[in-house]
Amino acid sequence: MTSALTWYQRRTYHHSAFPAQLLAEKRRRTASVLLPARNEAPTIGPIIAALAPLREQGVIDQIAVLDDSTDGTGDIAAGLGAEVYDQSSLRPEYGPVVGKGDAMWRGLSIARGDVVCFLDAD
Repeated sequence: MTSALTWYQRRTYHHSAFPAQLLAEKRRRTASVLLPARNEAPTIGPIIAALAPLREQGVIDQIAVLDDSTDGTGDIAAGLGAEVYDQSSLRPEYGPVVGKGDAMWRGLSIARGDVVCFLDAD
């Protein structure tokens, strides 16, 4: 067997091996989930709804949407309990937000977790 295949087999797990209760009990760091979003009204609700139980169970501590939308994405996210930040208000001294990567690094200014996870909002 090749070393790459051996490595893969030893380090591949099914998600069911990590139930939320176990993760909450064993974790040693806080976690933030940040979602840069631009006009993602059709998809942001189901994403926040899927993350909310993990916050309630103590697996993650913060769900934040970095919003630059005109379609109500931020309102939907806030209504489901996510923190919502206008991208342009984060680190405005660096000028206008130019793209997703720019929104992501600016989002670090509001992240409170020791571990930060970025997820797509679409």
